[in-house]
Order: sequence, then C-alpha cells, then structure tokens
Amino acid sequence: MGLRVRAVHRLRAGLVGALTASMVLAGLASASADELVTPRLEPGTLTTRAEAGADTASEGAGAARATGGGEATAATSAPALRTLDAACPAGRVPAAGFRDLAGSAFVREVDCLAWYGVTQGRTRTTFAPGDTVTRRQMAQFLYRLLDHNVVLPRWDGESPFPDVPATAAGAQEIAVLASPQVRSLFGTSVVAGGTDGRFRPNDRVTRAQMGSFLARVAQGVARVKGATLERGACRFTDDAAIAAAHRDNVHLLCELGVAAGRSGGRFDPGADVTRGQMAAFQMRLQDVVVDESLGVPPDLVVPLWVDNVDCVGHRADGTSRRAFCTIQAAVDHAAARHSDAYPVLQVVNNSTDEVSRFYDEDVVIPSGLHLAVVGDAEDETYGYTPMYGSFTVRGASTELDLAHLAIHTRNRDQAGPDGVGLDVPDGGAVGVHQSFVFNRGTAISLDRGAFLVMLQANAGDGVVGVHLADGDALLVDATLAFAQTGLELWPGSSLVSLGTHYERLDVGLSLGDTDVVVADGEFHEVAHAYVHDHTGGVDLRAVRDANRFDTPTRIGEHNGVRSLLPRR
Repeated sequence: MGLRVRAVHRLRAGLVGALTASMVLAGLASASADELVTPRLEPGTLTTRAEAGADTASEGAGAARATGGGEATAATSAPALRTLDAACPAGRVPAAGFRDLAGSAFVREVDCLAWYGVTQGRTRTTFAPGDTVTRRQMAQFLYRLLDHNVVLPRWDGESPFPDVPATAAGAQEIAVLASPQVRSLFGTSVVAGGTDGRFRPNDRVTRAQMGSFLARVAQGVARVKGATLERGACRFTDDAAIAAAHRDNVHLLCELGVAAGRSGGRFDPGADVTRGQMAAFQMRLQDVVVDESLGVPPDLVVPLWVDNVDCVGHRADGTSRRAFCTIQAAVDHAAARHSDAYPVLQVVNNSTDEVSRFYDEDVVIPSGLHLAVVGDAEDETYGYTPMYGSFTVRGASTELDLAHLAIHTRNRDQAGPDGVGLDVPDGGAVGVHQSFVFNRGTAISLDRGAFLVMLQANAGDGVVGVHLADGDALLVDATLAFAQTGLELWPGSSLVSLGTHYERLDVGLSLGDTDVVVADGEFHEVAHAYVHDHTGGVDLRAVRDANRFDTPTRIGEHNGVRSLLPRR
C-alpha cells in the first residue's frame, strides 16, 4: 500500500494559530512572478506516515517525447505514489472514450479527470496525453478541479493580464485564480504573472512550476475546509536544481504521494509536463482531498430540486420534475436517503408574485449531514433566491454551504436580540458564499468551536452581523453593515478578515481575549473601529494600519461596555 495521509480534521484547525499578522500581510504583498511566489503550508492537522510497500506506477512512462525519460526511482524518504482508490474508486469511473489512450500509462487517471469534469479532451475522441501542458491549460485544469471542491469567487469579466484578453479562452479561469479574493481565501494566488505583468499563457509548464501550482491548490482546499498541512522529510538528489521558490512545494507533493522522483532519485525540475502526467498529478492530489474527507467523488454529489411554486408535495423525489416544495422537506429527504453523500439543494423560484416568491420557513440541518443549499444567482428582483426565516445547524460534525440566498427576517419588528438568521450552536462548519443574511437581531452566530467561511457575502441590519461565542472565522471580501456591531468575538474565538467592508456600524469589531488578524479592510461611517477587552494576542495598532478609514480611527478599551448579546 502507498502513502496514507491521516488527518485529524478538526473544524478548529488553528486557523489563526497558524497565521500571524506578518504572514498574512506578507502574503498580500508577495511578488507577482511565479518563480518568486512561495506559498507556505503551515504545520497543523494533516500529518503523514510512510507504510511498507511501493506503488511502481511511473509518472513519466509513455511521455518520453516531452520529458526524455520515465519515473522509476523514488526520492529520498519518499512515500509511495497515491493509488487513487479514494478519488477514483474501482468500478465507478466510466471510460472517457478517448481513442488515443491505448498503451498509455494514464488511462485510469485521464478517465477519472474526465469524470470530475476537468477535461473534455482535445476532441470528443482524443486527449493527446503526450502533448505538453501550457500555462493557459494548467489554469483551466486547476480551476475546474477547484470548482468541484470549493466555492470560487465570481469573475468580474476583466482580465488582469495584457496578454490574456477577457474574451480569450481561459480568461475567466486565469483571472479568478489570480484574483485578490482567491489570494485572501487560499492564503496565496494559485497563478500569477511575471515581473512584467504578463501571464504568458502559451508557455510550457515545467515540473517545478507544476509543483507550486498544485501545492497552492492543496493549501487553498485545506484552508477553506479548516485544515492545515504538515511537511515531511521528502527530498530529491537534485534538490539544488529546484528553484528556491518551488522547492518546498515540490517536497510537499512528494510527501503527499502526488509526485515521486525519476532515476537516481531526481525530480528533474526543468522537464516539461505532459497532459497525461498532469492528469496523474491532479488525480493524486484529489485522492488526498477525498481520502481526508475534504471532498467527494462526483457520484456522491446528489442534486435535489426545491421549487415552492412548481412542486409535487409528498410525491417529491428531488428531481426537476418532482421538486420538493420546501427546503426543509429536501433536507429531511437528504438526511434519510443521502447521509453518506453530498446533497446539493437547487433552490429555484419561478413565481412573479411578490409574496409567494419568498421561501418562508425556519430550516434545521440535522447532525452529521454534509450538504449545500444553492439559490438562483440570476433572480431578477433580489439577485439571489429570497427567503424569510432562518437556518439552524445541529451537531459538531455537520457541514453546510449556503450560496446565492437572501435570508431575511419575516418582520423587522419581531427581530429581538435572540433572533438569529444562521445559528451554529453546536460546533459545525458553515460556508456563506455570495449571499445575504439580514434583518435579524444577530445575522450569524457560532459557538462551541464552530468554523465559518464567508466569501463575498453580506451580514447585518440588526444588532450584530457576526457573533463568535467560541468559533473561528475566515472572511474574504465580505460586508458587515447596518448594525450596532459588525463582528463580536468572545474569548476563545479567532478571526482572519481580509478585504472586509464595515459600513454604517456603531462598532466595527468588539474583541474579547481572542486572536485576530485583520488586513486590507475598509471602514465607512463606523463610529468606533474597535473596542476590546483582552490580555494579548492582538496588536491593534498593526490592525489599524492595515485598514482604510473614511473617518478618524477610534480604538477604545472595553471600559465597561457590555456585550451586545447575553451569554448563553
């Protein structure tokens, strides 16, 4: 058996403990050239151990045209290559139908890559496994693989690179992976330009560059899922030939069983990467993701349709023709029938009536369920699917992703200090992506080690935007507005807030004895930027200097200012 990566996948995985203000700020200011960017994957919960045996699969086999040789001898202290048993289970991956894979060493990997929707081939019947991979193709491959595992930021329709027009093939993928939002979300850009600002989309990708591309993806998926990565002692005999910017990343891929060495334990960093090899590299990385419960194979993604107008009630099965009438009915069905999968609730609304277009319900997500609730991003009136009510997430092992929803209270006058739009009281994990949670006493509340990721989402219009009683939060390009307090953190909580907008608040952040990293935020019409009552862990002056204010900065001691929410 090859390398097994054992993860203690805690939701509280040292999100801020592994990050310091200097690291975050340095990451935001890192050089743009691919050869200079060195993402660091901090020690944390993912650890590795080598087991007896070796996988003799050869990365370079059948690709001598581009690389000049196969891969046979493992690197010093190298674990064996991943077997793909988790990401590409035997008997479940359909053949892609590419006729030019006969005799290739990468048939299984390419079939699996197509199964995940990462490739459609050069044509419907050819993949060209021996052709080299360009930077444009690399970005497209990585984007599609990431899109299967995490929610990526929206594309604004612009390209940051002069040699990649917005109308060019791959422009969206390149722009999103190079965006400030991905850099904040993942802790690093996945792709970057050169020192002259150009991307050079048609340049070939070397093995060393591939190492950094994939290591950044590994870091991004782990960080968004609340985990971190630990490096081991994997080395190559030609380490000195690997550029310093790529060396640690190549070592990481070796330790994870994604890449091994060639004859004599060499990595051969300057050799080109073929399309067949790239399929192998990506699927081995996906094998790590699935094996550690950070992602699922495609056949475990179960779409369930919800439509409060065109539905069939008790006869519903979640298909588009027999949609559920309520979100809760779909959740209950998912818990009963698909608890071992990843149900994705597609919440649509075809009504033109102002009242009936709102979903009106308080949804409870039962313990142990992993699912997503996705609204309509093209809703003509609200921009997202509108909803009156709330979500409550039960259980420490429960995971919920919300996207394209606009969650409101039924009646603003009924929203007291205990009203919560998204409540995570038992330590689950939630992602709020491109959504609104408004008009509540508290928009979002986390307790008992819960973990929150907010990406391009809005919260507020009540007493508190986000309340962390005992939880960790990663906010990227979020907006907290129209509330007494934007973010309230009690002791034991931690926060990374990047590109967050604080607008029309009495207090931006109310901080207990907690760990906070805030960088690159904006405050507009905020009476007090921070109030705090803590013994250490936060350099408020550094935090203040990293943000932009349209009014004089005010940082005050707590001085008897009571918490805006009663302790439970």
